[in-house]
Amino acid sequence: MAEHRLRDNADADREMNIFRTLSKSPPPAPYPLQHLFDYLGKRNALTAEQRDVSDIRTLEAEVQQHPDRPRSLYLLAEALLTEGRTSDALQVLQRLDALSGGDYRTELNTGILLGRFHQNEHAMRYFQAALKANPTSDDARYDLAETYFQAGNDGAALEQLLQISSDGQKQASDLGLAGEVYAHLGQYDEAVRSLNQAIAAAADEDQYYVSLALLRLRAGTPGEAEKIVRLGLSRIPDSAALYWTSGLVAIASGRQQEAETVLKRRRG
Repeated sequence: MAEHRLRDNADADREMNIFRTLSKSPPPAPYPLQHLFDYLGKRNALTAEQRDVSDIRTLEAEVQQHPDRPRSLYLLAEALLTEGRTSDALQVLQRLDALSGGDYRTELNTGILLGRFHQNEHAMRYFQAALKANPTSDDARYDLAETYFQAGNDGAALEQLLQISSDGQKQASDLGLAGEVYAHLGQYDEAVRSLNQAIAAAADEDQYYVSLALLRLRAGTPGEAEKIVRLGLSRIPDSAALYWTSGLVAIASGRQQEAETVLKRRRG
């Protein structure tokens, strides 16, 4: 209502679509404890495969009883994807599309779900729809860039990253992805700069130290890679990923015995 009064009709319509979708999924009622314990006891007696089948049947029954609840459709699609039933999951998501009416958040979350199961082509379509509904969304643009990157389309990934807002481009996740993209494109200096900035923005995230160290190794500078690993371990001393990277650096530097010790420590 406030956005309409401010004549920001696009934002108002977008928020109203989100509200309409959320209002169709009432909050779950509390479980009676006696029935919950009976249910958990029976469930624990099933194998993992049997539990997955049981979950799908339960969700299918819920959807049949309440076909207008977006959350039930989303959970059913997730369960079907887990079982590898991609075609069935996509049909369920089509029903969710019709029910949500182009709600930006539903489009975005559906894209993320499909990306988790490596359905990159379908995920891209949902992220593009989310951007169409909300062209200023940094989240949708980042997710689309990451999906392009996972699909091997580095140029398209970079194009999306460069369209993220100036504040968004300062986020560690955006800087880290930009570093990976630049590295794949052979733009070494830009990759190093982005990864260093990602480390500065999130000094306790080991993935950025690992990426930068591996980049230094590929550039033939194991000494620089070792400095990065040591810096990372000084901040995150229990990082298995950094110990693994340290072992690679030792191998590249010709220190085989040290590499064996480090890699054994990583496995332990």
